Amino acid sequence: MLAFLLVVVFTDVNQEQAIEFNDYCHNHGPPIAFIKAEVRGLFGSVFCDFGLEFTDFDVDGEEPHTGILASISNDSPALVSCVDDERLEFQDGDLVVFSEIRGMTELNDGKPRKIKSARPYSLILEEDTTNFGSYKKGGIVTQVKQPKVLNFKPLREALKDPGDFLLSDFSKFDCPPLLHLAFQALDNDINEGSGDGKLNDINPKLLQYFAFGARAVLNPMATMFGGIVKQEVVKACSGKFHPLFQVTSIIRMLVSQLNFVILVLDFSVLVEFDFYYGNPKIIYFNMFLQFFYFDSVESLPTEPIEPSDFRPLNCRYDAQISIFGSKLQKKLEDAQAFVVRSGALGCEFLKNLAPMGVSCNSQAKLTISDDDAKSIVAVSAAAAINPHLCIEALQNRVGPEIENVFDDTFWENLSVVINALDNVNARLYVDQRCLYF
Repeated sequence: MLAFLLVVVFTDVNQEQAIEFNDYCHNHGPPIAFIKAEVRGLFGSVFCDFGLEFTDFDVDGEEPHTGILASISNDSPALVSCVDDERLEFQDGDLVVFSEIRGMTELNDGKPRKIKSARPYSLILEEDTTNFGSYKKGGIVTQVKQPKVLNFKPLREALKDPGDFLLSDFSKFDCPPLLHLAFQALDNDINEGSGDGKLNDINPKLLQYFAFGARAVLNPMATMFGGIVKQEVVKACSGKFHPLFQVTSIIRMLVSQLNFVILVLDFSVLVEFDFYYGNPKIIYFNMFLQFFYFDSVESLPTEPIEPSDFRPLNCRYDAQISIFGSKLQKKLEDAQAFVVRSGALGCEFLKNLAPMGVSCNSQAKLTISDDDAKSIVAVSAAAAINPHLCIEALQNRVGPEIENVFDDTFWENLSVVINALDNVNARLYVDQRCLYF
């Protein structure tokens, strides 16, 4: 069955099976994009392998950069100047084409030409224009986007030699290598063949949190990783946007000279800023980053919790109870919640609130309000997810003009307000009401 697929996603498979499936996908002709995602309590991981020679046709999804010409010299190499209304976004090594030039019409042939050096309002072209006609006026220079070929490592090799890790939190540089081993340990797969890297700094508290909730799957975590995986599926099928593969991670460095550079931390490129010309230049580094690890240990309660509070109650919320305790779960179920608007954001919030058990006690209530029938439809869908959800739909736009509906008593009784608004004024109003009460 796999042979007919473009991409496969595994979410509940042990490491031995994952390696077996990945070997098949990686060696299949053509390769089948393989994605493995895993959520363990407040921890999660994603691995991507799109095979050898995966072609990324558009790494950023942006429109090609352009510039309006002001002059072109008859030199080798040629100096191309553009109008100074807007800085150019070209980089050294970019390919560009010219059109609508009057005078030096030889450049209108549609042939891609390479930029030798890019500046804020001009560029040096790797082209001998000495014998070309003289530039008169007009013309547009347009970037030619080049496909990028990526060679992914199979899971079997990547586990032993993961390379660098995609960071989600720059205050946790030491966490991904430790989580890489922790996820393997759950499958008893750490042995002498797991790699040559050594961890000099082990965080026992992080490992304790990981082990403590390893059997739990939390809905918000699953939602977050589902979104990440969906993006990777789109990238695998379309060849557009850069997949989870190569990221540059360089510390800041400043050399105090007349003509100096700054290396800037960036997710995909290294920016070199040449102050002599005031022009940023992009330098790419190949760093294999097929693993993404994430944790949300900051979500854990800070106060001590009795061990008995984590005892399962044989209910649909046992996973949350095993992480946060039954007292916090009781607070969620007793919450008087207000979701403002039920559009794209509001519906996503409801899809998380309902399975979490928010406002699911008889004395609790979740109110959702919108100025049309969307709120009624949203309530119906949320109730289907969790029949115990005590939810009410209102068809009112939240604002100063209807404070007879959302009066002082309404705001005073709320436990939490969740904004799903799409305009600043409404957000400011709701924020002011929350602060006041």
